[in-house]
Amino acid sequence: MTIWHSINKMTPKVPAILPAHWLIRIPVAGIILQQAAWKLPLSAGDAEVYGLPLFAWALATLGELGAGIGLLLGGLLPGRVGDVLTRISGAVIAIVVVGVLYVAYAAPLMDILTLNQLQIMLLVGGLFFALRGNERFTPTMRRPRITLQAAE
Repeated sequence: MTIWHSINKMTPKVPAILPAHWLIRIPVAGIILQQAAWKLPLSAGDAEVYGLPLFAWALATLGELGAGIGLLLGGLLPGRVGDVLTRISGAVIAIVVVGVLYVAYAAPLMDILTLNQLQIMLLVGGLFFALRGNERFTPTMRRPRITLQAAE
């Protein structure tokens, strides 16, 4: 089973939102870009506050910049390119937010769920776009199901 097969299997379970995806896409991208902008210029002192090496701090910043821009561009680009860019950007957002929750807000799960609403919404938004992609393209991307017949 390939990754695309797994994603396409889950995709129908995520609701389609038609052009209203911009109501989610713009704020998620905007907040992620804002988080990246706050880290600039990159500083080893800022990274040390969170106990991170400068490389990890820079990687998170570049991930946020790339994912924010990619999420916006992914909604504008047609076809498979826009869909893949949206999915990758959503996955990067989710990964970065999980890293932030782990590093900056290390706490029991219930505390994270009740006290970190912004990060949880960013995580869910990233997962939404990672799983859904561009809904206007996704239906044409589905491949017909191929069933394997047992040899008699």
